[in-house]
Amino acid sequence: MNFSHRTLFPLTILFLFSTIQHSNAFSDQEILDFRLKTIQQMKVGFSQLEKSNGILVPPLRLDGKRVNLEFDFDNNLAHAYARNGFLVSEEYKRGSYQWTTFYGYSMKKSLIGMLIIINYCENKIEDNELMGMRSKRLRQTAWSDVKASNTANMASGVVNDFVENYQISYFRENLRRKITPLEKLKKISSRYGSPGVFHYSGFDTNALGIWLEDIYGEKISDIFRKKIWTKISSQKESYWQRTKNLENISAYGFMATARDWIQIGRYFIHLYNSDNCFKDKFNKVHSSKLESKENTFYGNQFWLTKDLNRLRFRGYGGQRTLIDLKEKKVLFIYSVKNQYGNFEEPADFGWRIMKNN
Repeated sequence: MNFSHRTLFPLTILFLFSTIQHSNAFSDQEILDFRLKTIQQMKVGFSQLEKSNGILVPPLRLDGKRVNLEFDFDNNLAHAYARNGFLVSEEYKRGSYQWTTFYGYSMKKSLIGMLIIINYCENKIEDNELMGMRSKRLRQTAWSDVKASNTANMASGVVNDFVENYQISYFRENLRRKITPLEKLKKISSRYGSPGVFHYSGFDTNALGIWLEDIYGEKISDIFRKKIWTKISSQKESYWQRTKNLENISAYGFMATARDWIQIGRYFIHLYNSDNCFKDKFNKVHSSKLESKENTFYGNQFWLTKDLNRLRFRGYGGQRTLIDLKEKKVLFIYSVKNQYGNFEEPADFGWRIMKNN
C-alpha cells in the first residue's frame, strides 16, 4: 500500500486544526508522535479499495469548456466541479494536487446513507423496521428497538450530547485503535428520551454500519465497494478507515481524490434518475426530513435543503460535496476550517457558485 506525503497532507492539517479548536486538545508530544507515526498508523488503520473501472459512471470528460471559479481564501485546499459529466473547474493548493486522496470526515456518513437506500430497495426492508430485528449484535445495545429511519435521521433518542462530550475523545480512541464500534455502543446503556428529535451523533452512523454488515454478512467497506465503488470509473484507489481488530468505522474516515468524490456524487444522480425505488425512497427521506437548525435539514445521513433537488455531504473542517439532481452538477470543496474567512457557510457559497455556472 503506497501512502505518499501528498496523500497524508490534508489529514495531518485537519488533525492539527482540530487540536486548536477544542479545549481537550492533544498534548505537544502527542501531536509530535502522530506526525512521526502517521504513515505507519494509516497503513494499519485503512483498508484499500482498488481503482475501479465501473461503467455506470464513466470517467469525467476533460474536453469541455472550463470556467474560472473564485475560491480565493487561504484555508481552501482544493475544489473540483463537474456539470453533466464534464469537469469544468478544479484547483489544488497548499501541497495538494490532482492525485491527493482527501480525508473525508463526516462526508462518509452520506456514503452510508446511499447504502441504506440501496439496502431498502434490494432487500425490501421498510424504514420503520427495528434495528435489532436483523442485527444480532445491535440487540446488545440501546439501538435494538430503535427504528432504522430514526437512526438514519440521527433521531434515535440514544445520545443527545455527542458533539459536546464524545466527538473528539472518540476520534482519539479510534485513531489509537482502542475500541471497536460495537464495544463503544455497548457502553451506552440507556436512552436519554424518545426517538424523533434530531441530535447529531456519530454513534447512530456506526450503529447503521453494524446493521448493514449484519444484513449483508460482509464488512461495510466491502458493501460500499460492491454497491457503489465498483459502479464508478475512479481516478485511483480509495481508503476506508478501520479501528481496533481491523473493524470498520462508518461515521467518518473515507479517502478519495477530488474527482472521485465527484464520481460518487454522479452515481447518486445516476441512481436517482435510473432506479425508481431509489428515487421514491429518497423522495420519502426528503419529505420526512428533520430541521437541525433554522433552514438546515437532515435526513438519512444527508444534509438537505427545502429544494428536493439539492443535497450535500458535509464533513468537519469545511468539506462539502454538493449535488444538484436536476442540473446534474456536483461540486467538491475541501478546506481546513469551519468558516471561509469573510465568506458564509461553505454550502451556501457553493450553491451560489453552482447556480451561476
